[in-house]
Amino acid sequence: MRFGVPEYDRLISGMKAKSVLIYGEAGSGRTRLALMACVNEAMAGGIALYACKGIPVIDESQMPPEAADRIFICSFLSPSEVSNIIEAVKPKLTVVDPVNAWLEGQIMGSEARALNIALYDISTAAQASGSEIIFVGDVSSSADGIRPRHFRQVLRYCEAAIELRRKS
Repeated sequence: MRFGVPEYDRLISGMKAKSVLIYGEAGSGRTRLALMACVNEAMAGGIALYACKGIPVIDESQMPPEAADRIFICSFLSPSEVSNIIEAVKPKLTVVDPVNAWLEGQIMGSEARALNIALYDISTAAQASGSEIIFVGDVSSSADGIRPRHFRQVLRYCEAAIELRRKS
């Protein structure tokens, strides 16, 4: 996985990470960084899957034409749907944005359990297809600072985490 940002590329290659969590406050560049990784994967000849909650808001004119047909963009209502998409597409890189999206149809309080099942299914499908994973995390304020909802739970499925900050 390559982001095209030397600092992050060194970090990920040094750790040999196959699964990464990107998080940060709104406007910090989480989605842009994840899409850059998709473009880099496509430019290298691989297939990238960008799965997002709801309707994708992506400026496809930013993608080089030679990469655009190797990036699959889809939407989901719940992260639990992503594993089936991975199995069908068999990407080299999978992005789930955001991984901690509200899980449709879950009873209040059971979303953590449903998220754990979805994370397990996504990770298992990605491993079976040889896909690296980037999880993008929506954040909220907590005693630990700005962290993704269910931070510790999501982090268990990641080998590295990148916190982005908005430029002042």
